[in-house]
Amino acid sequence: MHALYERSVDESLTRMHPPTRTELTRLARIATLFDERILEQEELLGDMRDSMAALENDARQARIVAAKARLEARYSLAALMARLAQLKSRLGSPAVRSE
Repeated sequence: MHALYERSVDESLTRMHPPTRTELTRLARIATLFDERILEQEELLGDMRDSMAALENDARQARIVAAKARLEARYSLAALMARLAQLKSRLGSPAVRSE
């Protein structure tokens, strides 16, 4: 009876084609390597995200500096235009030349 049971189990397992220990070990190694690769990629993505955030911050700061410089230039130009208007009013209108 026991022999019949063992033969029946062996036949069932043969028909099912279960993976061998070697195949399972190989699959486990592949899964481990895959997991390590995913962790490396996640770390790279984190580094890239940090770099992008730093670049965005630098770009934002550069835009602020440029906007301040434009405002200063505009104020300087306005001051120069006002000074020029004062000088023109002191000198009077230029005489029209006749040739």
